[in-house]
Amino acid sequence: MISFTYPVLEPTNTIILRNPDYGDSEQIDNNVIFHIGMNNTVYSYKRSKKQTLLANFSALSKLKIASFEAFYIAFSGEEVRYVDPISQHWKVRIINNPLESVTTDSRGTCQLSTMTIQMRAEPISRVPLTDGGNYLTDGENPLVVI
Repeated sequence: MISFTYPVLEPTNTIILRNPDYGDSEQIDNNVIFHIGMNNTVYSYKRSKKQTLLANFSALSKLKIASFEAFYIAFSGEEVRYVDPISQHWKVRIINNPLESVTTDSRGTCQLSTMTIQMRAEPISRVPLTDGGNYLTDGENPLVVI
């Protein structure tokens, strides 16, 4: 199961969806920044703090689509907490309109929908370690807490 909660700290609103199809696809966003020093030396810096996550869903009920629509309309443009299928916590901003990608397929008396959510993400915590500790990050530096 995955969840979206708002606000990131001390959440008051939560929506839970089943795991996305094909797992979570993840793309690291490497921003390369170039600076030229006063002696004409070129310096380049690579920042890869944020990532793009993509979650594809199929066979969602109309009720789940409607509940996600209410959550999205209320908090679009805001940073929300996203917990992925392997319990990683992310601070995300939804960057596409997932409601535009909803397609409905009627199978008998049941209507099932597909939806794609694209998120700009920054990790809050990582997968727990096997020895019971947690791998955490404060945004820049990884910390191991045992």
